[in-house]
Amino acid sequence: ISRFVSRDLLVLEAPSGPPQVEAPGINSQDTGNLVVGGLGDPAPLAEIVVMSPSGLHVRRTGMTSWEWAPMDKRCKIHAGDRIAILLESPPGSGMPGPARDVEAEE
Repeated sequence: ISRFVSRDLLVLEAPSGPPQVEAPGINSQDTGNLVVGGLGDPAPLAEIVVMSPSGLHVRRTGMTSWEWAPMDKRCKIHAGDRIAILLESPPGSGMPGPARDVEAEE
């Protein structure tokens, strides 16, 4: 596992090799349980540990809201997910980012 630490914000842990895909039933003699139409869900690309006392926000692929993650929480990150540190919300207000889930328009 490779690690990246961004001072007080987060620890990013990523596997050193290519992403793994879990494919239930692929190596089994039991073809009745084979998943048809796909090879299962891809493993996370990385995992973060929140180090900032104010937390951070994660936006999952296809979602419109940002999920707040408090300090010390571990979050799995998949392809297309985004990580944000909200310095102020709403923009230009001078108010610190909220310690709660927020919608994109906030």
